[in-house]
Amino acid sequence: MSQNPVSARERIYKLLRLELGKDIGYDDFRIEYEDLYNFGLDRESVTEVEFKVFERLFDRIVWYSPLPEEREKIPSYIGEGEMDAAVAEARRDLGLRPGKLQ
Repeated sequence: MSQNPVSARERIYKLLRLELGKDIGYDDFRIEYEDLYNFGLDRESVTEVEFKVFERLFDRIVWYSPLPEEREKIPSYIGEGEMDAAVAEARRDLGLRPGKLQ
C-alpha cells in the first residue's frame, strides 16, 4: 500500500514554520519555495487566500540575493531583512508562527 506524498501546500507550510538563518539558509529557503510554488503547487489544492499569500511571497523572495554588492547594483534585489519581513507577513496572513503546526 502506498502512502500519500506530502503535498506542495503542506511543504510550503512546513517551510514557513522554519526560522530563516537558523533552521534553513535564506538561499535554500528561496530555492525550495520557488520549486514548490512553480512546479508542485496545484492551485486547486489551496484556498484563494492561501494562493494570494503564496503568490505575494513568491513575488518578493525571487529577488533575494545573498551578495550585498549585487544588491547595491540592482535595487530590486532584496536581502535577509526583506526576506524576514516577507516571510513574517505571509505567516501573519496565514495565522502561523515559527514552529506552530497547521
